[in-house]
Parts: sequence; C-alpha cells; structure tokens
Amino acid sequence: MELSVVLTIIGITLAGAIELATNKTEADRVTETNARLDIIEEALKVYVINNQRLPCPANASASLSLDIAGKEGASDATECEMSSSTTTIGANYTSGGIYSGAIPTKTLHIPDKNMADDWDRRFTYVVDYRFANNEADTNSDCDGTVSTICFKYTTDGGITINDSTGAARTAVAVYTIISHGKNGYGAFNYTGGVQLDQPAAPDASEVSNAATSSGTLDATFVQKDSTTTFDDIVRYKEKSLIISDVNGVTDSTTCFAAYDAFTTPGTLTDPCPGATSTANCYALATQINNFCLQP
Repeated sequence: MELSVVLTIIGITLAGAIELATNKTEADRVTETNARLDIIEEALKVYVINNQRLPCPANASASLSLDIAGKEGASDATECEMSSSTTTIGANYTSGGIYSGAIPTKTLHIPDKNMADDWDRRFTYVVDYRFANNEADTNSDCDGTVSTICFKYTTDGGITINDSTGAARTAVAVYTIISHGKNGYGAFNYTGGVQLDQPAAPDASEVSNAATSSGTLDATFVQKDSTTTFDDIVRYKEKSLIISDVNGVTDSTTCFAAYDAFTTPGTLTDPCPGATSTANCYALATQINNFCLQP
C-alpha cells in the first residue's frame, strides 16, 4: 500500500514537472525567436548604413544546401528579383511593389540559423521595393531635385500593419518580419521546400500574414496578442524610425543642399547664405552630408 502511494505521488510529480517543462520550452522558443529578430533588425540597420537601402528578400523555398540560400534577389529598374522555383534566386511573392521571401542572411552577414525562428521555420521578410532600390535613374520614386534615394526623399513606406480590431497601427511601414509561430501556418521549413498550409478553420489574421496559394500578399498584415488560433510574432519599421536608428537626417531639403554642396565644392553660388566663410560652409555641408542617407 505504502509503495503504491509513493509511486502515485511520484507519477503526479513527474506529470507536473513534464507540463512545466513543456510550458517553459514554448516560452523559451518565443524568447529565442525574439532574440533572433533582434539580430536581424540590427543587421538590417547596419546594411542600411553601408548600402543606403534595405535588401530584397531571399528565396524562402531554396534548400540550405544551395549557394543561393540566404542571398537577396537583386533589385533592378522595376522590381526585386523574383523566383518561380526552389533553385533560383529571388523573392517568392509580390503585390504592388511589395515583395515577400526569406531573410537574406548571407547578404546581411549573419548566421543562417537566423533565417528561422525557434520552431525551425523560416521568417517571412516583406519589404517595400522602393526602399530596396536606391538608384534614382531606375526608381522614379527616389528621384528628388538632385540624385537621391528614398530614405532621404519624402516617400513613405506602403505596408500596413493592423491591430486586433482591424485598425491600422501604421500604413507606412517599410518592412515587416513575421514568425509564423508554433502552428507555422504560411511558413517555409528551415531547410526549405514547401510551405505549411492553413488549418481547416484558419484564423483570418494568420491568413493575412501568410502568402500562399490559399492566402494573399496584399501589403496588409496583423500584429496582435496570441490567441488560441493566432500565434504569429510580427515586427515592422517605418522609414522615420530606421533613419533615427542609423542617426540619419530626416529633413530632405537639408540633405539635398548638403549633398549638392559636398559633391560640387566651389561651384555653387552662395550655397550657405550667412556663413562666415566658404570654407566653413563646405565643412558644415560635409558634416551634414555624413548624417544623411545618400548614394
């Protein structure tokens, strides 16, 4: 009798411990997923500083064994490069200048494990193409009074992020990154291949965040608290916050003037009205130009 009581107590204790361990594992996965998102966003910030643009998406279906895995599909005059197979470079989905695919880890120079969340499924990376192409001669949206780029010009992003009520948190995001959570709906596996399809009765918000044959990519996504049917983790950034993150200047008029003076020293007529000397004018223009995102 005493032995059976002891065994029962041990069984109950083990069951509770297993349940706690399981719960802790899911919490740890969320924590680790957010840590990887932090790494990605820091890498994107560095990339903007070095290249004055965001990268295009990588092919989310490409196998990790392929050289193209984690490499951005280059931008050209009209789009980020697209891919219709698992073996060519490029984004997987597009809609109205918004492109969706995988995190371009090799382009960002971060470990490939950051391509995926802690459920071993790839993040979805969505970017407004205008901020992935900084060539004024091929991207009319980035052409101001002087040769410039979107981050320094007045254009805002075109990605909308809604809350749980359907109200817009923002309608001008430049990019969003989505972990499709434990259920993984809409995600590609870490190793590549096919996406996980929707459940029998999908959460409408998860459908919005998934670009698949049964979902849509319409530049509108949802960030809200987890529910029994929604477990996505969503990050996004607007242009103004990215510029702030890289200590850039948001006044495009000031940037235009500084860039003009910096690139053509000695040729402009009174580029700095009221300056004590031409030398001081160009020294100030150089300083301001260093804070502006530019070619």
